[in-house]
Amino acid sequence: MTFLKKNMCLGITALGLIFLTGCIERKEHLTIREDGSVKIEVEHTSNSWDEMYMGDAWPRLEAGWLALDDSRREDDGTESFTLKAEAIFPPDLELPSHYEIDKDPFPGTSTRFPTQLLIERRRDGLYYHFKRTYLPREWAYIGKIREEIEARFQEDEEEFDSAREFAMQTLEPVIAQSEQQREMEMIKALTEFETIKLEHFTQRALHDAVPKAPQDVFLIARQTLREQAALIDFDRIAQLLAQPDDEMRERMLEDEVREYEQRTTNALEMALLGRGRLGGSEVRAFFTRLEWHREYYRITEELADDVFMITVAMPGEIVAHNADDLDGNEVTWELSGDQFRDREVTLMVTSRVR
Repeated sequence: MTFLKKNMCLGITALGLIFLTGCIERKEHLTIREDGSVKIEVEHTSNSWDEMYMGDAWPRLEAGWLALDDSRREDDGTESFTLKAEAIFPPDLELPSHYEIDKDPFPGTSTRFPTQLLIERRRDGLYYHFKRTYLPREWAYIGKIREEIEARFQEDEEEFDSAREFAMQTLEPVIAQSEQQREMEMIKALTEFETIKLEHFTQRALHDAVPKAPQDVFLIARQTLREQAALIDFDRIAQLLAQPDDEMRERMLEDEVREYEQRTTNALEMALLGRGRLGGSEVRAFFTRLEWHREYYRITEELADDVFMITVAMPGEIVAHNADDLDGNEVTWELSGDQFRDREVTLMVTSRVR
């Protein structure tokens, strides 16, 4: 879902067209053996099949994992989906630091978690040091900008709800019109935010694809993006939002999105080839990197509400750890994807075998 459509979704949702997304519960159980081998068992659960497969990378058969998926109907009628995988890593094999495979279309966009096991011999026994670090996500700060906008509209919404309830009996037409105006104001604000976000991606993509390009190439691209955003027909969108909430309206909104995307892509390409004086291969490389950064950001946002539960079973007696829970020779951490969006999160545990 691209940036104008995301704006529409945020505005339309308040009018009743709900776009469901599901957070993923990501469980891992690592068993450290005395010989230094490690068994990893992974279980991902979600109420959204699409998000399970279109979100962050997960262990697959192609990478040597024993993997399977399943679904079940819950008591409340909803359906849940589960992916399970396991693999054993011998002592001389490096532990995985991600779950991508070589043919992933956007390599490097998934969660990175370098994982190490160090075995140290001391006079009082063998010490097993396990460490995993979840690396921060580069574009996390952009999400914070969006959250600030959403929080501002949420505060306004609470005040608006109070006034609407007080005047509901006599001012229904006025209230309905005011609601539509508020939705359009939110869509415009979020469209501006998404334009700024795309500018960031464009600047980085240009640096990746054409590192020696002078800065005016980016400024030309930035101007083009803002010119195209200014051409959005918000009156047309307002008319669509006022129509009955049905499939026809959704298709018409999607048509508006596709038309805007194509127009913006064409304008950006012409600007880079023309005033930007880039070559055809450079422009193609730029669009490839632009899509990479957009995918990276999408995964970053999806990870925010995911729950990570990592349990490590250690040989011998655990002597030190920074986990949330200790149970015998097992430690468990529970964290959300939001915690490592802008900082490192390191899991550590040490055990001793006498």
